[in-house]
Amino acid sequence: MNRGRMRRELERGLLGRLVPDARRRLHDRLRSDAEARVVYDRAAEALRALEGRREPAEYEVDLVEQWLREDGIIADAVAPATQRWRGLWILAAVLSAAAVVVILRPPGSIPVDDGGFGVKT
Repeated sequence: MNRGRMRRELERGLLGRLVPDARRRLHDRLRSDAEARVVYDRAAEALRALEGRREPAEYEVDLVEQWLREDGIIADAVAPATQRWRGLWILAAVLSAAAVVVILRPPGSIPVDDGGFGVKT
């Protein structure tokens, strides 16, 4: 593979524009070709500089997560059932408290409408 084509392939890989098979071939090449790794590392550092960081850029983390999901290594995050039930219990408790306040309110505590503007005739 010539240098121009290799750079375009690396760029497409960094931008997440490769199909899974092409991405796997690119990763194999990066493992075996030191020159390709240098080009890839420079491009990754440029992305980090754009985000103003030294550690991996958010874009890199998102890209790797996308790759793992495409390869079937991780599944989309799903909230555990206990968290869903916790939300329903909180909603039920709030609605119950509101019902108790409305039902047990002492008589005469309801404000009386004075016509809207507070003008007495």
